[in-house]
Amino acid sequence: MLDQNKEEDSINEVMKDDYNLEDEDMMLQNEACSNNDKITLADTIKSNLIDVVSTGIMAIAALFIFDVLLRAIAGYYVTDRAGMLLIFYVITSLIYTSIMEYKKGNTIGKRAVNIRLRK
Repeated sequence: MLDQNKEEDSINEVMKDDYNLEDEDMMLQNEACSNNDKITLADTIKSNLIDVVSTGIMAIAALFIFDVLLRAIAGYYVTDRAGMLLIFYVITSLIYTSIMEYKKGNTIGKRAVNIRLRK
């Protein structure tokens, strides 16, 4: 009987410690959010600029890979590079933003400027 009470007491203490850690984590997150609630226009411009540049680089790489594969497989090549780059840029920007926000919660630009999405 005494062993069972000691076990229950130790389990209760461990559970209290876990709850205390969770409470501390929540308090730290709330403090961090309350200190950085204001997002400035400069922050959003920097974030978007970084995302546009990174998306552009990805679109150029995708166009290059597409052109090389098209030449190797079918013997054709891309003649209107600007038009195809625009198409690849639109596709890449839609996919990049969606995947990054779904998987990581933010994009490269938002991470660089410390902007966080919350639901």
